[in-house]
Amino acid sequence: MNLQFIYPQNCPLKPLAIPQSFFKELVVDFFPVYIWKNKEKTIQSRDELSTNIVEKRLMKTSRLTFIETPKRIAINQASKTKLQQLIFVFTQEMNQGKETIIVQLIQIDEWSNNTRKSYQYTWNPDQGYAWQKGRQSYANSFYMTTLYEFDAPNVYDKYQTISELKYLPESVIRKLQHLIGSHYFRYMNRLYNYRSTIEYLNNIGASQLAYDIPQVTNYYSTVNMNRLQPKRLRKMKQLLKNLNPNYLEYCYILDCQKHGYKIQLGIFRDFGIREQDYRTFSGYTDKSWTKFENYLVKAHKQEPRLQKRDIQVDYFDYLKQASDLGYDLNDSSYLFPKNFRKAHDRVLKETLDKEEQTNGEKLHAQNQAYQELKQEKEATWTQTIGSYIFRLPESISELKWEGKRQHHCVGSYTERILREKTNIVFVRDVEHPDDALYTMELDNTKEHKLVQIRAKYNNSPEDKNIRTLINQYRQLISQSA
Repeated sequence: MNLQFIYPQNCPLKPLAIPQSFFKELVVDFFPVYIWKNKEKTIQSRDELSTNIVEKRLMKTSRLTFIETPKRIAINQASKTKLQQLIFVFTQEMNQGKETIIVQLIQIDEWSNNTRKSYQYTWNPDQGYAWQKGRQSYANSFYMTTLYEFDAPNVYDKYQTISELKYLPESVIRKLQHLIGSHYFRYMNRLYNYRSTIEYLNNIGASQLAYDIPQVTNYYSTVNMNRLQPKRLRKMKQLLKNLNPNYLEYCYILDCQKHGYKIQLGIFRDFGIREQDYRTFSGYTDKSWTKFENYLVKAHKQEPRLQKRDIQVDYFDYLKQASDLGYDLNDSSYLFPKNFRKAHDRVLKETLDKEEQTNGEKLHAQNQAYQELKQEKEATWTQTIGSYIFRLPESISELKWEGKRQHHCVGSYTERILREKTNIVFVRDVEHPDDALYTMELDNTKEHKLVQIRAKYNNSPEDKNIRTLINQYRQLISQSA
């Protein structure tokens, strides 16, 4: 294997040594071996074979001299005093069928002595190619190629045993293995800068909060470190140990402490409440968050068949619709109705009635057209199979109602139904025929093939046997067509 290394002169940082065997392994993994042959002669580009072999017929016109598209590879390194990411460009050059791999260092990032330094080897109008301070953008980089991530042997063991990160939990260290480019850079920055806080939280048993600190979403972290001041964390030590919150839960705890509300972390978790939900609730009323949380528990007891998250979403739908209709939500009878589902459906109906008044003529015409289509099918398309009732919507108005209640887009299918491009069927539980359960779409072919069936929030049905019953239903309506 012919490797040629180019380390540009005057590099401001000294790269940590990488075993040459490692580079050889990279070449074997990433660069194909070319073999040209005919009856008389064989030319092989490299003595070491690879899983990637390109065989070609050797002819007088064979192209044996060329340069492959360069590949950029990031290599992470660690020592007692330094953490580095080195970025090399690997170029495969072929000369008369014989390979040379040119390896050139083009970027180096280093974390050491509580400082981060970055340099790139790039073009400068005054100097030509030279080392420049700052990080290179991968999108507008030296070579427009794919960035691969490989690690020098045992680098993550070094992170955990000898480096400045050695006291951090393994979970946050190992995530570096799956990050490349700017994601790695941003994650490492936070890991390095806040390593003391991460270590402290992990040691006191607040491992979830420790894990969240270095996480990045796109270009930003979800964790505001201003809310994790060491003095505050020490004061909350026992509470954090007992509850082990993630960052969002931690913010909830802070807000409860600020307002003097009872911390009900179990309800926060179970109902999938988001931090902004409390702000939304406070925008409707001055009642306490504790009362809001307790009401969700009460509402779920009335409808145990529903997921707790669904109750929370439905409640905020109710608040918005009630507010839009002019209800006084400082009145507890409206804010926390005794029968939540009844109240939710009432304001939903009022909302739909209001929309119908706005588009009354159009909706009336649609309902009339639909009734003519429905009359032809209703006798056949209404069936009870197993524990389910299959039926057509009573009207376009009910179709829209279904979409609102189930939080999906079936209400937008009106025109397709009226043009006989598709069919919508409601699937109901025999014991609860008035409750929305599943919404099914069948195409308008002779076989009435199933297009989709959706539960609330576009979820799939929980009943695994439902498709068998649907096939029975399809056969019944197809036979009568």
